[in-house]
Amino acid sequence: MATTLFEELVSCSGLAPLLAADVMNRVCAREGVEPATLTREQLMAVLPAIEKGLRLYLGPVALKMSMQRLRALATPAPSPRDPRSHLR
Repeated sequence: MATTLFEELVSCSGLAPLLAADVMNRVCAREGVEPATLTREQLMAVLPAIEKGLRLYLGPVALKMSMQRLRALATPAPSPRDPRSHLR
């Protein structure tokens, strides 16, 4: 079974799964994004709103770590044909 980007978002949020799903659904609804079809570009665009939502539940250190994970999730992996992909 394939994991959706929304499921990965919930998993990386730093919150308990049920709370995370609720918070992320509310953020997506406010931002006009459909969770089932969430793209990396949309995720990148809504990161500020997600951070605002997570700030209610996470302390500063946990929030920083969560946002680092979410930014990495929103950043597409380099294409195999991308000349920079060999640089690691």
